[in-house]
Amino acid sequence: MNTFNRPVYPVVPSYFKNEDLDLETTIKYIKYLEDNGANIIMTTAGTSQFNLLSIEEVREINNITANNFTKTKILGLQTLSSRYLNDEIKYLNQQKHKLTSIMLLFPDRYYHDKEIIEWAYSAADLSIYPVFIHGMFMRNGTGGIYNYSAEIYNELIKHKNIIGTKEETSILSQSFNIVNKIEDKNFNIIVAGGSMRRFMFLLSAGAKSFLSGVGSIFPKIAELFFDAYNNNDIKACKNIITEFETPLFNTFMNIGWHPSLREALKLKGLCNYNRKPFAILSEKEKLKIQKIILSLENKVSNI
Repeated sequence: MNTFNRPVYPVVPSYFKNEDLDLETTIKYIKYLEDNGANIIMTTAGTSQFNLLSIEEVREINNITANNFTKTKILGLQTLSSRYLNDEIKYLNQQKHKLTSIMLLFPDRYYHDKEIIEWAYSAADLSIYPVFIHGMFMRNGTGGIYNYSAEIYNELIKHKNIIGTKEETSILSQSFNIVNKIEDKNFNIIVAGGSMRRFMFLLSAGAKSFLSGVGSIFPKIAELFFDAYNNNDIKACKNIITEFETPLFNTFMNIGWHPSLREALKLKGLCNYNRKPFAILSEKEKLKIQKIILSLENKVSNI
């Protein structure tokens, strides 16, 4: 089984001016992550923009991720019916990628646990790779929002090929109790939507890792944070959050995380054009992003 107790970095796709997928620049970013200390990367619905990609393009993104990163890969799959999801799993099975897991995102509203269990078990039966569940909140078929419960996680982990989740409970205060009640403490819980600060909050509940925030631009920072955590240096962890993550989040979250991240990577030559429809940043917003990136680059260079 792969080891997932390091920061996880999402893959950011790039495009040409005509909006064709720019695989060369995307590979450049993948190699940048590994060259700067990343141990685990992930393609995922949001950051990897599955909603803007065709099925064939998601295959391309997953294949270049698997083939250009030598360490651990988690390859996300689109929100597809079981029929078409099975086709994509069969396709990936044929590739026989090394050090690879896959990640599944439920494609419908929530009505009962049984539909999710059946969907996940069917995919896990078919996959030659270990399976992560993208535990993102979803619309409830009877109204409101549904978050994955500890009860459904405890059913999912009964399948020997389901090994973890990308945890995205919509209300942070509820996430602790959900994660804490997951019975298998070896279940790989990668927290998202808050990066290092969310990881610190959910650490004692059973979190194993986090989806990178500032580390997506400066991998060194996420790796230093995790090394400090492994050395039980909580003061250093808090200092890294204060010095790097908080000022970045203060700017990015007011503008929007994904457009800010893509603009920051554009400044570093690691992402080019966007594909419509996507947020169009004002010159004022771009200058704010440039200012915080330059400030953090200066700090990083002095470490």
